[in-house]
Amino acid sequence: MYALMISIVTLFLCYNTLNATEKGTTIYHASNTIEGTLLYRERMILPAGSSVVITLEDLPYTDTPSTIIATKTFNAPKASPIAFSLTYDRNAIEPGRRYTLQAVVVHKGNTLFHSVSHEDPFHTPLTILLKRSSQKQQKPHIADIHWKLLRIENVAIASSEKLQDPNFILKKGNTVLGFTGCNRFVGTYTLQDEHIRFSQISATPMQCSKTMETEQAFKHVLQQARHYRVRDNILELFDDTNVIASFRAVHF
Repeated sequence: MYALMISIVTLFLCYNTLNATEKGTTIYHASNTIEGTLLYRERMILPAGSSVVITLEDLPYTDTPSTIIATKTFNAPKASPIAFSLTYDRNAIEPGRRYTLQAVVVHKGNTLFHSVSHEDPFHTPLTILLKRSSQKQQKPHIADIHWKLLRIENVAIASSEKLQDPNFILKKGNTVLGFTGCNRFVGTYTLQDEHIRFSQISATPMQCSKTMETEQAFKHVLQQARHYRVRDNILELFDDTNVIASFRAVHF
C-alpha cells in the first residue's frame, strides 16, 4: 500500500513538471496586468513635467532588436515610490522566450533614473530599484543618420535583398527625406527636447502592390509621432502614450 501511494505521488509530480514545461512562460499569467513600484534611494523631488516610461519586451538571444510587447508613459509623481501598472496582450507571450520589464524616468529628453536589472515581469507585484543616470548625459543625436524601419507597432518589417528598406533621414534645415518601401518622400520636422513632429510630407505617386500597406502604415506613423527615445542604436517613435515604430541606425 505504501509503495502504491509513493508511485501515485511520483506520477502526479511528473505530470505537473511536464505540464509546466509545456506551458513555459504562460504558467505565470494569472492576469494580463503587471503591477509594481519603482523606488530610488536619492532624497530628491522630481522636476515638474517628468514622465515615467514602462516597457515590457522580450530578450533576444542574438543581436536582433527586442520586440516591444507593451509600453506605457505617464506623468511622474513628485518623488519615490512610484506605483505603476501595465496591461499587455497575453497572446503575444511565447513559451520558451525570455521577457523583461524596463523603466525610465525622463524630463525634457534627459533620463533621470533607469532600471538596472532585468526583472521577471510575470511575478507581480514587482519592486524595481532605479539608478540615477549620469548628469553629464547628452541629448541623443538623431540627425544625419539613416534610420531603417524595423517595426510598426508590434509588426516586424521584412528586409528584402531586391528592394530598398523603408527609412528616413533628418537633414539640416529641418528637412526629412525618406523612402516608404514604394515611394520617396520629403517633408519637414521639428525637434524640441524629447518631442518630434513631422509635417508637410509629400511623396512620389508610384503604386506598388506588394508594399502599399507598409507605405500607408509608415505615413500614419509620421503623422502620429509626438516624441522619441534612443536606446542602443534603436530609435523609437511614440504617439501620445505608446511606441508606434522602431528604427535601427545604419552607418554606411
